[in-house]
Amino acid sequence: MKRLRSAPWCALLAAACLALSGCRTLADRIVTPDGPDLLPANLAQIERHAGVRAARFAADDGVVLWYRELAPAQRGLEYTFERRADGMSLSLRFRDAGAAADSAQATVVLLHGWGADGGSMLPWGLALGERGYRTILVDLRGHGRSRPSSPGFGPREGADVAALVAALRASGGLQEPLYLMGVSHGAVAALHAAALLGEEVAGIVAISPYASARQGIHGVVESVRQMRGGGLRARAAGGWARWRYHEDRVDAAMRVAGRRLGLDLASIDTGPAVEALRACTLVLHGTDDGLFDLQDVEALARRSPLARFVALQDETHVTAPLRIDLLAAPLADWFAQVPRAPCPSFTAPAR
Repeated sequence: MKRLRSAPWCALLAAACLALSGCRTLADRIVTPDGPDLLPANLAQIERHAGVRAARFAADDGVVLWYRELAPAQRGLEYTFERRADGMSLSLRFRDAGAAADSAQATVVLLHGWGADGGSMLPWGLALGERGYRTILVDLRGHGRSRPSSPGFGPREGADVAALVAALRASGGLQEPLYLMGVSHGAVAALHAAALLGEEVAGIVAISPYASARQGIHGVVESVRQMRGGGLRARAAGGWARWRYHEDRVDAAMRVAGRRLGLDLASIDTGPAVEALRACTLVLHGTDDGLFDLQDVEALARRSPLARFVALQDETHVTAPLRIDLLAAPLADWFAQVPRAPCPSFTAPAR
C-alpha cells in the first residue's frame, strides 16, 4: 500500500506568503512561478508504482512541454480529507498498481495551479483512473520540467495545451471524448485551450479560475495583506505586505514583469475565452476562496451560455481542488453525461 500525506495547509500558505517578503521582487515572482510543494519528496516513487509514464512535446515555437500519462486502473484508491484546528490534512493510499483497463472510456487533460506542476494533479489522475478515465498531467510552461519558458497567464498556456492535444490526437494518443480540467492558473489555461479547440473538446471543468491576470495577481497579493493568523511568521508576512504592496506598487510590478515577459498583463482577460467556448463547462469556486472574488468568477461564467457556475460552500482556494473525496465521483458522472445530452446540471455535494 502506497501512502501520500500532506502537511497542514496553513503551513503551506504561510510558506507561500513569506515568499513575498523575501529577496526576490514581486516582478521576479510574477515572471518565475514559485510555490510550496503540496506533495511529498517520494512522488517519483509513487508515480512509478502507479505506472505513470513521462513524455515531452516540442511545440512549433520552441517551447518544450513535459507531461505525464496515467492509464485507467483499479488501484484500490483511498482518499481522505480532514479539517483540523490548524487547517486541514489529506492522505492518499492505493493498495497496488492495479491492472490497466483494456481501454479508457475518455481522456481528461489535467492542468495544475501556479507554482506547482503536473505531479500535483496525481491524486485527481488516480481518482479519475478508478472510474475509467485516461489522464494527461501537463507541466505548464515555466513550471516543473517545462522550463525555462515564460508563463503567459492563460493565452500562451492555452495555445500550448491545444498544440499538445493536436499532436496526441494525430498520434492516436487520445481516447475520445476529450475533457479539460484545471485548477486556478490551470483552470484559466483550460478555458483558453478550449476556446482554441472548439468542438474538439467535449467538456471543461475550471476550479477557481481568475477573471483576468490583473485580478489574479492582485488577489494573491491581497490575500497576503489580509493575513493576520497562521502563526507569528505568517502575521509578520501579512504586516510587511500591507506596508509594502499597495495597489499602485502591484500595478508597477506588473508592468515591469510584463516587459520581461513580452506581455501587457493588464490586458489579459479570461472573459473572451469563455465567450468562445463550444463545450459544456463547469466553473467551480469556493465561497471562502480568499484569493479571487466569488462574484467576479460567477460573472466570468455568465459570459457563456454553455457555462454553469457552482459555489463550493465553505471551501477556500486551497481546499476546493483538494476535495477529491466529494468531487471525483460526481465530476466523473458529469463527464459521462456531457456527450449524450444538453449541458447537464451539477450540484455540489454536501461536505
